[in-house]
Amino acid sequence: MTSPLWQACSVAPRQILTVIHDLGNSITIAPRSFVIMDMKYITVKTAGDSPELIPFIFPRSVNHDAMYEGVRTAFISQDWIRCTVVSAGFVDMETMRCHGRSETLNLKPAKGDTALLRATYGGPKS
Repeated sequence: MTSPLWQACSVAPRQILTVIHDLGNSITIAPRSFVIMDMKYITVKTAGDSPELIPFIFPRSVNHDAMYEGVRTAFISQDWIRCTVVSAGFVDMETMRCHGRSETLNLKPAKGDTALLRATYGGPKS
């Protein structure tokens, strides 16, 4: 079962590459051509009977911990479901390869993150 937030963010995963939170507290959808090559990401795991892994890609200017807090707060405020961050790092937007680590969350990419991001947002299969 897919959470309502994820449904809202996955209208066209191959055409819409990322969700960027701008200064006006609104959500801006950025097409591939407008996204820089190296961005940050977190993967959250939802709680409940059917947990799922949901990756979020965001600009390098946003700290990993701030993004997680925003996602967690959105899940709680909408009374959708609880979530926990399980991995974080950087993603090369050309190859969709995960690398690096999050200093603010003290987490690194999990083994399956590259495949998860490619399956979610598109990109090379290998």
